[in-house]
Formats: sequence, structure tokens, C-alpha cells
Amino acid sequence: MKTRTQQIEELQKEWTQPRWEGITRPYSAEDVVKLRGSVNPECTLAQLGAAKMWRLLHGESKKGYINSLGALTGGQALQQAKAGIEAVYLSGWQVAADANLAASMYPDQSLYPANSVPAVVERINNTFRRADQIQWSAGIEPGRSALCRLLPADRCRCGSRFWRCPECL
Repeated sequence: MKTRTQQIEELQKEWTQPRWEGITRPYSAEDVVKLRGSVNPECTLAQLGAAKMWRLLHGESKKGYINSLGALTGGQALQQAKAGIEAVYLSGWQVAADANLAASMYPDQSLYPANSVPAVVERINNTFRRADQIQWSAGIEPGRSALCRLLPADRCRCGSRFWRCPECL
């Protein structure tokens, strides 16, 4: 576990990154560390997704723009990733109309249960985690597997016997 001083220094360093340029904070890193407690929970999937979106928005998108399609299920999101779509969009109105936990149709005015969107995100994340487990057990490295397409292939240059990634097509 990191000391209070280490956490403060780490947060101060993080705030110097280009991502936070132009952000004015009326509080210090010491204030944040003091209030958050000694245990700092990690949200790995959220951190990975946010970092990927930041990179895409700042030049790593293959086409110079980011294609996105709406997904209501993990299966839809996984197929989009395999097709090379760089981002998955989850719409509030889609959840209100078709995927809320009350199993009813609502207007997009946040009248549906507040935990509906997080529940859909959890299902999508679980699908990606399971796909990662399957590909990892097959010896496919991260990064390659996220953009692989499900196509018949004897053996892809990225090392997969089952998948063919866009770089190898």
C-alpha cells in the first residue's frame, strides 16, 4: 500500500499529463487523498476503456475519425469489435426503450430504474471479459484479440488458429 505522501505525489504527477490540460481545480492533490481514504479501489475496465477512448480521440484512430454503433447486448458489442469498430456506443434512449430493468418502455427522460444503464454496461463488459479469457487461453495476446474478426483461417500471422485480425487480412 502506498503512503499518503506517495499517493499525493502520484496524483500531482498525473494532473500534469496533457489529458488534464486546461482543468482548474479549486482543491489540491492532498485534499483528494485525504478524503478518499487509504484504500483506492481500481476500476480496471473503466480505466482501460477511458484510456483507449482518449487515445482514439487524440490521433490513434485508424481513419482519423471514430466509427461507432449502438449495442444493447454483449454479443452485439463483441461482433462490432471483431468487425473493426473502434468504439461501442450505449444510448440512454435505447436502454429506456428496450433494455431497462423494469422491462417496460419509457421515454428518454430518466424515468426508468437508475441502475439500468450500469446493468447493460456490466453485461457488455462481461462479454468482453469472457472473449478475452477464451482468446488468452488460446495464446492470443491482448491488443490483437480485441480487433480480431471471426473468419475461417488456417493460421493468422498474429498467431491465432481461429481468428484473423484486421492487420493480417
